Amino acid sequence: GTLRQQAGDNRWGSYVRDLLSEGHNKSKGGVDMGDHPPITPCRAAGPHELSGDMGRIYDLVVRHFIASVSHDAVWRSTRVKLELDTLGDQGKFTISGKKLSSPGFLAIVLYKQYGDEAGDSKDGEDDEEERELPDFT
Repeated sequence: GTLRQQAGDNRWGSYVRDLLSEGHNKSKGGVDMGDHPPITPCRAAGPHELSGDMGRIYDLVVRHFIASVSHDAVWRSTRVKLELDTLGDQGKFTISGKKLSSPGFLAIVLYKQYGDEAGDSKDGEDDEEERELPDFT
């Protein structure tokens, strides 16, 4: 239905065709949290059918609809702690990072570095928590 209508669009059609062939996420039901399902586009509209704000809103609605039936993004997280007893409290070091191993829905919503948005941490931790760790050999 609605997802298949978007398969011919040159902006996201390739992603949608892959999603249709691999199988998309279906609602698992669950508890009503008071929110609503994603806004669903009524029909496909080509890139030149809408302009200005209408075109941007349509793009946002369609991308978020497609993302809502896409697979989850998968991150690989690593945390390394090192304590040097001889230095007491000043001998405690921690480094952590994450790497996107499967973009899932992030590939369609155009967040190039989704994790970087979380860099403004409220708990006093350093921004480096959100960066990828270097390769250790």
